[in-house]
Amino acid sequence: MRRWLALLPLIMLALAALARPYTREQPQKTSVASIQVSSVTRVLIGHTSFVEDVAWSPDGMTLATASDDKTVRLWDVTSGKTLRILSSHTEAVFGVAWSPDGKTLASASKDKTVQLWNATDGQPLYALSGHTDSVVSVAWSPDSKTLASASNDGTVRLWDAGSGQPFRMFSTYTGPVMSVAWSPDGKTLAFAANDNTVQIWDAGSGKLLHTLNGHTYEVMSVAWSPNGKMVASASFDGTVRLWDTKSGMLLRTFRGHTDAVMDAAWSPNGKFLASAGYDNTIRVWDVSSGQVLEVLSGHTAYVEKVAWSPDGKMLASASLDNTARLWDVSGLYAS
Repeated sequence: MRRWLALLPLIMLALAALARPYTREQPQKTSVASIQVSSVTRVLIGHTSFVEDVAWSPDGMTLATASDDKTVRLWDVTSGKTLRILSSHTEAVFGVAWSPDGKTLASASKDKTVQLWNATDGQPLYALSGHTDSVVSVAWSPDSKTLASASNDGTVRLWDAGSGQPFRMFSTYTGPVMSVAWSPDGKTLAFAANDNTVQIWDAGSGKLLHTLNGHTYEVMSVAWSPNGKMVASASFDGTVRLWDTKSGMLLRTFRGHTDAVMDAAWSPNGKFLASAGYDNTIRVWDVSSGQVLEVLSGHTAYVEKVAWSPDGKMLASASLDNTARLWDVSGLYAS
């Protein structure tokens, strides 16, 4: 998500990107023969503005999408048809997340609120108010009892999912928080910070454990590995970086995108990373070698987010071309 540019028209965004006074990381050279190219399985058309985020239901049958058209849409993955349109926000919706138990959806909006929805009937449950600027990211704890929200106001807030009440706030004092993610054991949080760092916090005590330095521009997204030992970060510097969460050490830098990288997501088995970029592509990486395995092309504008299906055989992507797309990547397992 380009949250810090959210108030500018798309044309100004493009001009600003071209004029940026920094040197982006150079893409790594990868043998073309080693890269598979998957075709899109389905294009989901219905939103009337940018699609900002995608989230799979735990059973893999439904996809949720968030859009600047102020709505969340639920899609049948098999047919590609819209099942339900969730309308409550008064401004663009920047993030959406499905609770691990499948019962609740959370959406984050420019209207400074988080909305909780009944995932079965699409009815609104709670509107969570407290942030003083756009809410750009939401993430559920593994037990579905707590929701974390990240905002341009520089804070991350924790909410009791049952009551809708806030009970803890983390202040970074470094500007907007672009993304928040829970560790698999629910004890730790990772923040993507506007000061080019990744921050690791103890969720229980509120103590800052590590500040991870290495990116040369804003960090846009963070994601924990399934085993909880690593965090991947995506940055406007054009790279994805892999960090050891215990020591805070940089383990690997993935270079290949030719523009900003907005998101990174782990496959369920932890062997692959997918990244979404402003070069209009999704790339799939082998974590152990750092090599690009697939380049998914088809979107006609910036790709904001990418998410793996629960079985790891499909990817969903969100783009500023107003569409979400589904990609068959089951060949990764065959190879």
